[in-house]
Amino acid sequence: MPPDIAPTIAYRPTPWLARRGHGAAGLGCLALLAVLALFEWLVRMRLEAGGALTLLLLAVAAGGCLLRAMEAQRRLSDDLQGALAQLHDLARAVDAHLAVDVADAKGRLLRVNERFSRLAQYGSEELAGRDLGQLEADQQPGALGAALAALPPQSLWQGEVRCRARDGSRRWLETTLVPLRGGPGDAARWLALRTDLTAQRLVEEQCRQAQAHAVGLSRQLVQVAAVDLLTGLADRHHLQCNLASEMGRSQRSGLPLALLMIEVDDFQDYRDRYGPAQADACLQRLAMAARNVQRRPGDLVARWNAQGFAMLLPDTDAAGGMAMAELLRVSVEALRLPHEGSPLGHVSVSVGVYAVCPALDAAADELLQAASEALQYARQFRRNRTRLHRDTFATNA
Repeated sequence: MPPDIAPTIAYRPTPWLARRGHGAAGLGCLALLAVLALFEWLVRMRLEAGGALTLLLLAVAAGGCLLRAMEAQRRLSDDLQGALAQLHDLARAVDAHLAVDVADAKGRLLRVNERFSRLAQYGSEELAGRDLGQLEADQQPGALGAALAALPPQSLWQGEVRCRARDGSRRWLETTLVPLRGGPGDAARWLALRTDLTAQRLVEEQCRQAQAHAVGLSRQLVQVAAVDLLTGLADRHHLQCNLASEMGRSQRSGLPLALLMIEVDDFQDYRDRYGPAQADACLQRLAMAARNVQRRPGDLVARWNAQGFAMLLPDTDAAGGMAMAELLRVSVEALRLPHEGSPLGHVSVSVGVYAVCPALDAAADELLQAASEALQYARQFRRNRTRLHRDTFATNA
């Protein structure tokens, strides 16, 4: 609280009373001396005994009233000293925790305490007469003054104000504005009590950033969890989720959906002959070839099992599915990966294709089963072949 808002008031007794004591005993002695002096004067004046006694009683009564008045004054002085001490302690506590300023109705600063000066990084003399709007940050000039002008008389205003210090830093201040009452001719003034929330707001912002970072990491973990670590393709679970989603979209739009099941011919013999490391390298080469034949962002190639892949092709009919299957088969054949256990002498794949417009009651497992049957038909018929499911033949006849 500014020093001139609560001036220090101290009671000081007169020098004469100070020399003779300030307690009740001293006052009593003074009163007794006054009564004796009055009685002596009456005797010298040779007043009658009755008149002297009357005057003596009046003097004693007056002395008693004087003593009581002086005792009441002493108690009032002690109470005032105690109240001023409490007010001083309260002002110190306010200065330690609150920034306090007094402004006129136009928003010009009249008085500030030391804490307000430290937060604003200006001296109290520099702030005197300064417009509060010059200290506002991220707000329209005069916005606070307009809000105060719209308040009913004697109403409090509470809110958060962002202020800009001398060095350009911004501080968040929780502010309570109290109208100061004055005489009929006094100009309107506002007392502002401000709490610095800057550290709290910075912590909250750091928490929000940490939370956003955690959400990003969580999404990355989900994406990593849905990827086959060996080939870098989507895993089986990811394919099944996308298949269910694309089936629903196909059922609503009436557009066809194609599913390809791909398997490396005689892959177990390849693993036994060349070893697990060479078998893993072969799968990685085939995964790259499958990824290269993708034509649209919506197409999805996934690792299905230990020796095969699957490809989901939205908005693709039987002809489009067969064209993609044949393109993949030829791409693998062009790699010419040696395979001495194969009649061809190199690695090849067989592909089963199933394309359909799913019925409303169709399930994803039905499509997977049909594409697997087409794959088995291609393997039984001959290696290095692509085949449509028999229901697909009927549908597209």
